[in-house]
Amino acid sequence: MKKRMEKNSLRLRLKSYRLQSTIPFSLLILLLLLFLLFIGNTYNKIVLNITTANQNILTFKHDVDYPLYRTVIGSANSHSTDIDDDLTDPYQVIADMKNNMITLKKMTDNGENRHRLDNIISRLDSLKDMADTINARVQEKGHYDDNMNFLELNVYILTELITTQVNEYVYYEAAHLEIVRQKLLKTLFFMVLITLCMYGLILLLLKRVSRAIETSVLTPIKSICSSTKSIGKGEFVTIPMTHYDIEVGILAESINRMSLEIKRLLETTKNEQEQLKRTELQLYQSQINPHFLYNTLDTIVALVESSLESDAVMLIERLSDFFRTSLSGGRSKISIKDEINHVRSYLEIQKVRYQDIMEYHIDLDQEMENFQIIKLTLQPLVENALYHGIKQRRGVGHITIRGRMKDSNTLCLSVKDDGIGMEEKKVQELLHYINTPNIQNAQTFGLHNVNQRLILNYGKQYGLKIESAQNKGTTVTVLIPKEERKEC
Repeated sequence: MKKRMEKNSLRLRLKSYRLQSTIPFSLLILLLLLFLLFIGNTYNKIVLNITTANQNILTFKHDVDYPLYRTVIGSANSHSTDIDDDLTDPYQVIADMKNNMITLKKMTDNGENRHRLDNIISRLDSLKDMADTINARVQEKGHYDDNMNFLELNVYILTELITTQVNEYVYYEAAHLEIVRQKLLKTLFFMVLITLCMYGLILLLLKRVSRAIETSVLTPIKSICSSTKSIGKGEFVTIPMTHYDIEVGILAESINRMSLEIKRLLETTKNEQEQLKRTELQLYQSQINPHFLYNTLDTIVALVESSLESDAVMLIERLSDFFRTSLSGGRSKISIKDEINHVRSYLEIQKVRYQDIMEYHIDLDQEMENFQIIKLTLQPLVENALYHGIKQRRGVGHITIRGRMKDSNTLCLSVKDDGIGMEEKKVQELLHYINTPNIQNAQTFGLHNVNQRLILNYGKQYGLKIESAQNKGTTVTVLIPKEERKEC
């Protein structure tokens, strides 16, 4: 047991199998998610770079060239050199473009494009300086032609170069996107191969887990089921207790205990039934007591010789009723009414012989008549009262038979005599004899036989109770469960 307890329990084993099954799937899914995240992030980064580079690039040249041109024109017409409110601020346009290029440089991985961005940023700084120069020169009158030449040869050309380089950046970034796409295709193919390999390994692992579950769980359970079927057929096999998990081992151990207990109960029941049959046979044999039969027949002969034919006929009828009830068609239980009639037949027979010393009285609740009782329960008690109580005293003795409902489930019948009675010590010895199985004692045979049959049929809570006092008489009480009579 200790060795088995050191093994993993079935719950832990199944948990281990579950982890072995779910971890590979989880790793595979995680790998695919990381790959998809990598692809998405790569594409998103390049697209974002292209989008950022394209911001304001279409209007950049116009938004810088035209306000500066208007500045030069305004100086020629003696107007204010300040930029009109409806025009864009070239300084702001240049600053925005520079910020975009700085942002792009942080996000760009391609070395050539980073170099292009450095050139663009440098030229944006130069463009700002040129805008400052134009604004300073237009303050002086009479330099219109020089200012226009400066604007055309420096500003226009520089904005054109910046626009061209930005477009080049976009072009090469898009070209890099294609390179990335091809690399991703190769990576995707490689990932598919890895996924297929992992899937194959997972299938092999699941097959191994399935086989392990079958070996550690299903096989023991099948063995237990096979053993329980054998137990159900009466073959009380013992389930081997090796290589079982805790829970399955407990189940197998419980079934083994149950099997042994059922086997023990069946053997006990078999022994009890054999004992009951022996007891009943002994009781039937005691009913065919040759002395009782001889004495009764002698009495009948004496009655006939004395010309008391009616009394002889009555005695023959009582004797016939007595043995008819004793047999009762082989039934072990009869109605209480039939049992009382059997006792009455016995007492009527005995009263002819002991008319000077015996009187009897029967007091039975009518509602008890149709309940069942074990055959030959009261007659041995009455016989015991007659021979060991009434005959041992002087004068007329009385035997009283009563039947009452003790409660809703229990019937109480008693046989009381006013014979010589017994001391308490004798009562305890008698109780010991009648409650101990397989004790042979001629004096207590009837009581012992009745008590054992009651216990074997109804249980130890039922049976005989004896109360007695010296020179006051004895009362034997029978307790049985209430059973409705079964019609044959």
